Amino acid sequence: MIAPPEIGTLAYFCGCSMVDAFADRGRVVPLIEERIRHAGPVARAVLRANYLLLDRDQQPRPATYQLIWEPGPATRSDQWQTWSPAAGVAHLQLVELPQR
Repeated sequence: MIAPPEIGTLAYFCGCSMVDAFADRGRVVPLIEERIRHAGPVARAVLRANYLLLDRDQQPRPATYQLIWEPGPATRSDQWQTWSPAAGVAHLQLVELPQR
């Protein structure tokens, strides 16, 4: 999940645990592996050395909800309209995830 632009404000006021690729090592491992796969030979060697001690077996923290960010105005009562200089008008929606 790409964290929405308001992630810092949400995390501060939420009173809940927020997970994303920056806060959860289990979620960042696949991103690192993909970056290494697509790197050239020199960059690949540097990245492998940099992440030599990374725990690749670490699992993502479980999440109950996902906060989805989409461009464009909110059109429903369960959406929150946002605005930022970088993204303009957008909206957030909280979606319950299926439990595994």
